[in-house]
Amino acid sequence: MHWIKWFLMAMAVVLAAGILFFTFWLRDRYVVPILTYHNVSDATGRSALNNVTPRRFAWQMKFLKEHGYHVVSFDDWVEGTKKGLAFSHNTVVIHFDDGYEDNYTQAFPVLKSYGYPAMVFLISDQMGAPGFLTWGQVREMDAHGFKAGAHT
Repeated sequence: MHWIKWFLMAMAVVLAAGILFFTFWLRDRYVVPILTYHNVSDATGRSALNNVTPRRFAWQMKFLKEHGYHVVSFDDWVEGTKKGLAFSHNTVVIHFDDGYEDNYTQAFPVLKSYGYPAMVFLISDQMGAPGFLTWGQVREMDAHGFKAGAHT
């Protein structure tokens, strides 16, 4: 039973150290949320698992604007993080996975209207396939702050 007392004391010390660490070291460091999307469509059923409706997506972007959020590009976030820059507490990054066509038809017009940059990670084998982005769409999006990268 003596070991239980020592174990509980050790756990209390670890807990106290953790609280001090988060209170004094991390309190001034903001971890930038990355808002990750796949599909922006009205799909239902199984195809809606990684989906947000166009209406909900537009509402989320409007929320960011109305509440003073600062949307930074993925590249600016990476570079700032490498340099140890402190981001303001209202900074977010927007990112899409897989390169679905609705990223162009549904999300891109909304993002463009707010001037928000975003990043899409493309599956190169799917480019131009039904339901996926074309290279022409990617180039147009790139001209408006919607950058592309490789999904792999």
